[in-house]
Amino acid sequence: MYNLVGTLTKCKFWNDLNEDEKILLLNNGNKKLIYRKGDVVEGYGGIIVISGILRAFVVTEEGKDVTLGYILPDDFDASSSEKLTSLAELDIHFEAVEKSEICKIPISTIMVLKGNPKFEKYLEEILESRFKATVNALKSVVGKSLEVRIASCLSFYMEKKQSNILRITHEDVARCINSSREVVTKAMKHMAADGIVELQRGMIIIKDADRLKEIKGNTSCCC
Repeated sequence: MYNLVGTLTKCKFWNDLNEDEKILLLNNGNKKLIYRKGDVVEGYGGIIVISGILRAFVVTEEGKDVTLGYILPDDFDASSSEKLTSLAELDIHFEAVEKSEICKIPISTIMVLKGNPKFEKYLEEILESRFKATVNALKSVVGKSLEVRIASCLSFYMEKKQSNILRITHEDVARCINSSREVVTKAMKHMAADGIVELQRGMIIIKDADRLKEIKGNTSCCC
């Protein structure tokens, strides 16, 4: 059975809420919702990821997806709500990278919680972080080499999965680094020839993590 209390208590803002605010959140937190890989999350004020990964992205005027980052388990986000932020003009979307379970928080509840200065500050930090991610994502397309961006993405997945066996596709990597599958496939073949990775259907195996780290350098993930 879904434990909403257990989910909420893991959120960074939980201890900053008073008892009435906690009760409000518990009474209005939607039941657990399950999204399959590729599903887009719509219609919410805030979301909390219970399990899985959500990809935050915008769509450019040319129709190209630009990845802004990833929402991981126990993370909270509300950056696409037009009632909460001017970032709504960016039209931020969230997509399940893998099978994911989330809890939706109604906008009316979030608006009440904004009356708590600590929660409002927490929310502002999230929105500021999302704005910076937007700028960095756009800069990374022109400011970092393709190999570095791929290494950064693979390192992110290795850390998340705690494994060198990554059940992700070239399309997943392409979305992560804001490139095309064809370009990523060509680059990955070079990395495979260099013994850094092994490519299998629906899977990428990291063979030389040290080399991957060396390529990545101090670059943080586009995610």
